[in-house]
Amino acid sequence: MKNYSAVLFDVDGTIVDSGPVVVECFQRALTDLGLPPLDDEGQRQIIGPPLATSFNLIAGVPTEAVDEAIATYRSYYSSRFLEPPLYPGIAEVLKALHQAGIPIATATTKGEPLAVAQLAHLDLDQYFDVIAGATDDPECTKITVVADALRRLGQKGFDVSDAVLVGDRMFDVEGAELNDIPLIVADWGYGIPEEFVSPAVAAHAKSPTELQKLLLG
Repeated sequence: MKNYSAVLFDVDGTIVDSGPVVVECFQRALTDLGLPPLDDEGQRQIIGPPLATSFNLIAGVPTEAVDEAIATYRSYYSSRFLEPPLYPGIAEVLKALHQAGIPIATATTKGEPLAVAQLAHLDLDQYFDVIAGATDDPECTKITVVADALRRLGQKGFDVSDAVLVGDRMFDVEGAELNDIPLIVADWGYGIPEEFVSPAVAAHAKSPTELQKLLLG
């Protein structure tokens, strides 16, 4: 077991089971644009990446219509983003890390204001030292969000020299790789084994209980 100096968490698919709500809102947006719905594999793939990536590269929305697609999706999601439930046991992990004095941040491609509101709604914001999420910058990716989370933790005086990211998709792999930190894969999320062939992957956790053992022993 390695002693990590800070822990970053993805949110969708790692802390909350957001898949059903995200997919339903996404499919409704596609319908409104007169586009075909996603198949099962496409539905799995849209959990995790930035919305522009999901609409353009996964759903095939033309580049010139992506902004409209995102706005339509957000019109549906804004009234439902508090619905996704916590994965059983994840709150206990966050509490244990906090009590152990280990700084915690989010690194999510969910819009930051939504991440702040969702964690407050779930009474988890008390455990986080930084809540970092996506901005409206079209260049915002998981890579930039992870970098922002590390920077903000550092600005608060926390040691990020041995930080680790916990996430469930290939975008978390990219965020870890390009920020030179390891990744612990949350196997309860939406990723598949082929997404995690990377030297950045330090371990797999089959459950939040196993994750807690990896982080705290």
